[in-house]
Formats: sequence, C-alpha cells, structure tokens
Amino acid sequence: MFRRRYDPGWGTPVVRLAELVSLLIPLEAAVTFSGLGSLPKLATGVLIVAFILMFARRRRFEDTRPFGFVLFLHVSWLILSSSWSSNRPEANARVQLLLQVALFGVVLCQVANSTRQRARLALAYGIGASIASVIVISNWLNNVSYLGYGIGVEATVDNTGEIARFTVGGEDPNHIATLLAVGAVLMYWGAWELLGRRGRMVAVGSIGLMFFAALLTGSRGSSVLAPTAVALYLGAVKMRRELVKFIGTVILAGLIGVVVWSFLPASTKVRMSTSFDGNQATSKLRVQIWVAGIHAWQERPLHGVGIGAYGDAVRDELSRPLVAHNTLLNEMVEQGLIGLAISIAPFVLIWRRSRLLPLVRQVRVRSLLIMYLTSTMALSLELKKITFFALALLAAEVREVRSGAFADSQRNTLRERSPDLVGSGVSPI
Repeated sequence: MFRRRYDPGWGTPVVRLAELVSLLIPLEAAVTFSGLGSLPKLATGVLIVAFILMFARRRRFEDTRPFGFVLFLHVSWLILSSSWSSNRPEANARVQLLLQVALFGVVLCQVANSTRQRARLALAYGIGASIASVIVISNWLNNVSYLGYGIGVEATVDNTGEIARFTVGGEDPNHIATLLAVGAVLMYWGAWELLGRRGRMVAVGSIGLMFFAALLTGSRGSSVLAPTAVALYLGAVKMRRELVKFIGTVILAGLIGVVVWSFLPASTKVRMSTSFDGNQATSKLRVQIWVAGIHAWQERPLHGVGIGAYGDAVRDELSRPLVAHNTLLNEMVEQGLIGLAISIAPFVLIWRRSRLLPLVRQVRVRSLLIMYLTSTMALSLELKKITFFALALLAAEVREVRSGAFADSQRNTLRERSPDLVGSGVSPI
C-alpha cells in the first residue's frame, strides 16, 4: 500500500505506538471498558514511557522552538491560575489532565519528524475517524440515539421536543462531530501523501461517511459551519487559478449535499434546519451562557477566574453552573487576556509560518486549522487530546520553515512549484 519504507528515527515501537494512539483518539468512547479503563489513555501512557526510554538512549531532541516555549508558558500559566480558582478539585483535575496531554503533544511532535511520518499519523487518525463514522451510522440504522445524558434511546423526538442525536459510546455528539470533521482533513492529508489511486478513492468514500455521520450527530458547527468555512477557503485558493473548476466543484458539492440530505432522518433534518435560527432553544441558552461568561470576565479581565471555575463564575447569573460551549471564551474567562494570548499564539504562529510552505502543504495546514477552530466554536476542547494532536502535527509540519535562511532561499522556489503541483492531479489538501 505504501510507496516506500521509512526509517522512523525514534525506533519502530515508539512510532507504531504513536500511530496506534492516533487511531484510537476518535474511538475513545467506544474503547473504554470498566475495569480496564480507556484504551487511548493506556496506549498514551505506554507511548510516553517508551519515548522516555528511547530518549535516554538517543539523547537528542528535535528543535520545536518557538512552539515548545509557548507550550511551557501555557502549562505554567494554567498551573498558576489554579491557585486562585474557586473550584480547587476541578482545577487540580484539570492540571493533571493538562500535564498528560501536553506531554503527549511533545512526544507526538518529536515522533512526527518527517513529512512521511506526519502523513502516517494523519492517515491513522483518519482510519479511526472512519471507524467512528461507521459506528454512528450503525447506531442510526439500529435506532440507538443520544438525548444529552449518554443514555441509549429510540431515535425519535420525545415529548419534551428534544431531538434525538447519534453518537459513539454515549460521548457528547458535538465532540464526536469535531473528531469526524478533523478526521476528514487528516484522511485527505494521509491518503494523498501515502496511497495510490485506489487508496485515494477509498479515502474519498470514507470522508463522505465522516460528513454524513457528523450530520447524524446533530452538531451544526462541525457538520455545517466548519466544512463551509474550509470550502470557502479552498474556493478562494482555487479561484485565483481556475474559476471554472471552482464553480464546478461548488455545483458538485451542492448535488452531493442534496443526496445526503435526502438520507437524513426527519429528526436530524429538523435540528439542522435550525442552524441559523437565533430563536431555537439551544441557541438561546448558549447565547445566555456566553453573555454570562463575558460578564464574569469583566470582573477579572487580566488573569481570569482560574482554571476550572467557569461554572462557578456564571452560577449567579444562570442559577446553575454550566460549561462555556466555546473554547476561546472558556480560555478568556478562566485564564484572562494573558492566558488567552498564550493559548492562541500557537495557532497564529502556525498560520503565519505556513505561508512559506509549498501551496499544497500550506493549504493542508490551513484547512486543518480552519476546520478545528470552527468546529470548536461551540465547544470547550482546550484540554482534549484532539487539540494537542492537531497542534503537534501542525507544529511539526511548519518546523522546517522556522529559520529566516529557509524563508529567503526557498520562498520563490516553493511558490514557483506550487501551480505545477495543483495542476498535476495532486489534491490541494
């Protein structure tokens, strides 16, 4: 299947463990067992131990500046913010989780030390997301759904008017939809880098399954807004070159959308039709949560209320503790402007440095950034594995353009090669 062998550098066991963890990230809810626990967490622990043992023998670390420094600042500030949090148990739990996922991100960034290895990790994640999409579709066919508390129920609209949603293992369907949306970009990344024509055709089919499954989750951000944002960005890139192809792509996408819509269950159609309805109940509630969060931030704008204290900060205004349903707002309220600046710094750095990559790789990086950031606009995923997985992969991708010498010597060469790559049948993603 793969075109050539690759010497991983960090040792085959470490690399294979990294690929296994990448595969399991979208499936965490489905591979968590009583007594044994979460397989991704177990595999991540084994990966970190294996990496440390290999590092003790190798005694060499890939240069990750300035991302390693930003990550150090982020971890340090979160630990510091836990000292003034009103919810100390939650703050301590968040700090422990942060240390785990941050170490996972560092290990992954070290392992992803070549274009081919990054493609293998992306493909492994894409395969996991494909399996997750099959589980979601299977739950829909078997009328097993989700009503907000991880309980299997009939796929109907109940007496309260709450619309049934489909997911994996009782996980929050919004989280599953984000994993699937990100998986679509990563599947393209890995497939077009590693696979031949037949493999790419299979990848295209699996991406279709992912978007269909994302619609079945009922997540309007990940299944509607995020793909639309990526499509607009890709359209803007293509529009400068071949307007006719862009128009044809839009028409084809519209026809596919009509076909997919016809297969959706009635309950999902009702939910998706309210994507831009400000009067919808969940939309009103989230606006109230965001407004209450802004009011809480205004009391401590610089350093925030402390990690894990968002629910306590909005309790008085909303009469109950609720999560932010927005990653950036959660960061701003809990960590203040200082923490927010540190949190968004990696994304800004990656976006800016990606401009020096060949167009094919640049579009790949920016598409993944747009898909992730748009999908998480209504979620709080700042401490999830998917966040550090995406950041580690992207940081490793732009690591080779960190020096000014590369920028001066390669800028024109890369730009000149890009149109040939786009016109030769290679996917821009």
